[in-house]
Amino acid sequence: MTPLAPLVTAFFRKNLAADKGVSKNTLASYSYTFKFLCRYVSGRFGKTPSELSLEDLDAEMIRDFLEHRERDCNNTPRTRNLRLTAIRSFMRYVEYEVPSALEQIRRVRAISNKRTQERLVNHLTREETKAVLDAPDPGTRCGIRDQAMLYLGFAAGLRAS
Repeated sequence: MTPLAPLVTAFFRKNLAADKGVSKNTLASYSYTFKFLCRYVSGRFGKTPSELSLEDLDAEMIRDFLEHRERDCNNTPRTRNLRLTAIRSFMRYVEYEVPSALEQIRRVRAISNKRTQERLVNHLTREETKAVLDAPDPGTRCGIRDQAMLYLGFAAGLRAS
């Protein structure tokens, strides 16, 4: 049995914070994921979070946890995928630390994301488009250039990305 607590601590302190230098928001998001995960798994096994082992986090348990978060905690599929990303990142770290758990890690990392609907892009109305096109001063050379670039962008349907 491989204790979970030292692995999670090393993952946050060594891997995420020191090696990868992730943002504070990413650290907060990942820590919430593990807070909820440890609470869920410890409730299922009747153990304290400090008694949990890596072997307790098999693919079936992770699927149950993600379904629980969606069903009982009203998480959206997008949030579910975010939680799964944190768990996958942890498992990627663990595969180098505990090679004996490679098969378990492979099964957890094989859990697929849930499909989400793409957000619709808001479009400008005709009046808004005309206002943007009329903003540059056509009496100057730079104004003509800016107006031509804006017109090309609207006519070709260019996007910021």
